[in-house]
Amino acid sequence: MKVLAAGSAIYGLRAAVAAAGAHHSIAVATDHGHDIHRSVIEGRCDADIVIIPSEMIDDLDMRGLIDGLWRRLGWTGIGYCVRSGETPPVLDGEDSLRAAVIAADKILLTTAPTGEHMRGWLEEMGLADALSAKLLLYGRATDMLAALAQGMTGALAFGPTSELLAWSKKGIAYGGSMPREFDVRVAYDAAVLTTSAHRDEARELLDYLAGPDGLRHFRDSGVE
Repeated sequence: MKVLAAGSAIYGLRAAVAAAGAHHSIAVATDHGHDIHRSVIEGRCDADIVIIPSEMIDDLDMRGLIDGLWRRLGWTGIGYCVRSGETPPVLDGEDSLRAAVIAADKILLTTAPTGEHMRGWLEEMGLADALSAKLLLYGRATDMLAALAQGMTGALAFGPTSELLAWSKKGIAYGGSMPREFDVRVAYDAAVLTTSAHRDEARELLDYLAGPDGLRHFRDSGVE
């Protein structure tokens, strides 16, 4: 079997699958949620189970591409971090966020929805000119965090909390979640595809992932 997950859910998935590995032969892969969604619609997704934002699962269900019920795994939000060895700012509102962005040498964002959300907020706060001189964009959070961890000093990065937490022992210092007014919570669901060649086994795995033992690994990874 194969499970294909968006980046925010991949760390919890890997841990859950490792715990279930004695009973299943399971391959795990990751891609952007919207790319997974599109690949299912276009009939070129080779996974048995997909884990993507809930509105995408709803759309696949309306198209008749989901086999039975799906399962909610939880939510992720937006967090922030700096390079390991530096002290993250305390972001507790608009004033502190504005000051931190102005003080940073570089601002790191992704082109994924969470990155676009943060960029929109910063521009709405009147920081477009400040961003133009220091903004670095990355297609994936893993690429952004790898660049930060490799020694980018004076940089402030924003990304999904689960991905930032996964890198907290790989060269970044996690600052925390964004204040509620700037955060965005994305719900993630897991579903078996109608194209699965292992429907019974996939349904069993789906129940495990959404059960107490499986969910524990997602919670540990930062999926609330």
